[in-house]
Amino acid sequence: MGMEVKCHFLLAAALVWAAAEYGCSSGGAPAAAQPAIADFSAQPGSIVQGGTAVLTGTFTQGAGVVSPGGLACTSGTGLDVAPVVTTTYTLTVAGAPGTAPTTRTATVTVTPGPPGSLDLAFGTAGIATVQAGTDPDTSATFFGVALQPDGKIVAVGAIVGPTPATPTTLALLRFNPDGSLDPGFGAGGQADPPAAWACSSASALALQADGRIIVCGTGELPTAAEVLVLARYWP
Repeated sequence: MGMEVKCHFLLAAALVWAAAEYGCSSGGAPAAAQPAIADFSAQPGSIVQGGTAVLTGTFTQGAGVVSPGGLACTSGTGLDVAPVVTTTYTLTVAGAPGTAPTTRTATVTVTPGPPGSLDLAFGTAGIATVQAGTDPDTSATFFGVALQPDGKIVAVGAIVGPTPATPTTLALLRFNPDGSLDPGFGAGGQADPPAAWACSSASALALQADGRIIVCGTGELPTAAEVLVLARYWP
């Protein structure tokens, strides 16, 4: 009886050793390999806007992916990044089939650039642009700008056609705080000019307490009579 118990104990110990040595579960199926991330860091962890940092991850199980950006990453190899705002990056290393991936994060803090330098987080490299037309001889100018309480920017001006026969058109546009056009304003960010006028332009604007937009400028009726213009738009 004692010999039988001893044999059972030795058999159980051998199974435990085999599972640890060869990655087998007690049911005989191989244990799925789980990736391990030893380190993921940004150097330096803080940059002035316009600068660069290097992301480096040390991990097992081959290749990883860094987001945002979907950047391929190999263990021990640095990735250059140049965020324009404070950004938290996530390194994801895929595990074996049937296992969840392993992740680790690193943050690059971005501080403002020198006074008078462009804010690279606005528009494209600090500048928001809108194409005024398809003809290269078309010109456009903003004459006034106002800031809404929610941070959106309203700008007004005129688009001048390429020939004298092309009417000048009032331009009223609204931008998001990041410099992109606000698609919820007018058509894709631009309000329609008054349809009754042959041509029109605006030189200034103001915001009412309720948010409505007042625009002033000049207009021309189909009869060629020129008039002063004061128009109001919903925000």
